[in-house]
Amino acid sequence: MRFQRFIHALSEQFGKVALWALAAMMFITCIDILMRSFGYPVAGIYEVVGYIGAIAVSFALPRTTATGGHIAVDIVVARFPERVQSVIRAVVSLLGLVLFIIITWQCVVMGFDLVCTGEVSPTLQIPFFPFVFGVACGCAATCLVLLSELMTVLEEWVVRK
Repeated sequence: MRFQRFIHALSEQFGKVALWALAAMMFITCIDILMRSFGYPVAGIYEVVGYIGAIAVSFALPRTTATGGHIAVDIVVARFPERVQSVIRAVVSLLGLVLFIIITWQCVVMGFDLVCTGEVSPTLQIPFFPFVFGVACGCAATCLVLLSELMTVLEEWVVRK
């Protein structure tokens, strides 16, 4: 129970970071549009918005997963008995967990490769690796949310027996 509360609080914090990142993207884009109208476009705006967008999306994942805000096909699943629905929830959580573990792992590998190569963005020369590690953090937090969901389903199974 304590683990679930911690994960819920963690996903809330990740959601707040995603919200601020989205607000920053909107602000920067508005500034660029305004400056373009005066003939002074902001250099590297696409890079910055892309970086911030990666953080916004990856940090929104844990909160979206925790609240069930993602797309789900409940029309068919809702017709099944409660036990079958529970098994489907467990399988989906397990498959999602495996998927996000692989994504997190590959982002960490890619991040270290980018650290070693020193790759930077073409216009502003901003290093790529911090943002790849940021995506890895968002995916790792999503792993924790999915693990929490899987534990909840397993606890329900134990209580029913």
